[in-house]
Parts: sequence; C-alpha cells; structure tokens
Amino acid sequence: MNVNNPWSAILSTFDHIPKYQNVRHTGPPKRLQNPPAIASHTGGSQYCNAIESVKKGVLDPGSGKEPKPNPYPANLELYCKNLAILNTILEDVLNSAETLVEQLKVLHVLMKEEIVGRSWSLGRVIEGMRSVCGCMRSELEVRRTIAENIGHSINSVELILHVSLWEQLSSRNDASYFFIEMLEVEFKVPQ
Repeated sequence: MNVNNPWSAILSTFDHIPKYQNVRHTGPPKRLQNPPAIASHTGGSQYCNAIESVKKGVLDPGSGKEPKPNPYPANLELYCKNLAILNTILEDVLNSAETLVEQLKVLHVLMKEEIVGRSWSLGRVIEGMRSVCGCMRSELEVRRTIAENIGHSINSVELILHVSLWEQLSSRNDASYFFIEMLEVEFKVPQ
C-alpha cells in the first residue's frame, strides 16, 4: 500500500468482497438500476455532482486576475451535510440488517436447516445476509471518507476522484443487490 496515497487504502477494501463477487451476469435487471434498499445511490450522486459544480468554480476560477474566491462557498456545506445524512441512513439500514442476522442466528439454532420462504434454508438466508452486510459495511466506510473529504478537495483531479468513486460504488455491489432481489422473490406472499 502506498502511504502517500490515502485512496490506496480505500480501494483495497474492495479486495475483500465476499464470494458473490465472482457471479457472472451481463448486468443487473432494469429494476436493480436504482435499488430501493439503499437510498444513497441516486441522491448521493446528485449531491456529489452539485459539489463538483460548486467546487470547480472555486478551483478553476478562470483567468486568475480576479481575487481568489472563498474555497468554501455557502451552498457547499448544505450538499456535504446531505451526503452525511445519506450515509446515516445507510448506516441505520445496515445496523438493522445486522440485528436481523443476529436474530436469525438464534432462530437457526432452533430450526436448523429447515426451509423458509419458498425454497431456501435458514442457513442460506443467514449466509447471504452476512454477505450483503459485509458489502454494505465496506461501502459505508468508503462513502463516509468521500463525504468527509469531497468538500475539502484542493484540486480538480481530487474532486473528480471523489465524485467518480461515489458513482462507481453505486454499481460495485450488484451481486448484493441481486441477492436482495432474490430474497424479495423468495419471501413474496403468493397472490
């Protein structure tokens, strides 16, 4: 790991994605483009793009003859706070999912490998939920780092890196979102 590059530590967190990273598919179904399970994708990208727009005006002031603008424009703080709120929502969802996994483990002691839903054993549900929680936890750590640092970008390259990484995270864990979709189908009540 390169000590001078703080992003190498962040990018290395993706080396530990669980076994679902090897799932081969041509892409998620259209319904998974904006998964409802995690609210930070679409809104977060919009806030990052707004921050990028605001900061580009500060970082690339034009001709350079004007006095140096304030590196922290007034509306920048609002967008950064909104990113932090989205991360809080993601953290709440993650904590609820982890609590559910713990509760399912207790139930698993009693039920063993009994089929739940349509065809899955409780052990398989727990294993999948652990995987999703692990992916969500690593995603949350990266998103927190981005939200804390994007407003402090000192050049356009760093700013673009923050925005690009946030947007890339939105499609990084497609296997997890696919698993969530499978759970929805598995436990859907027949009509």
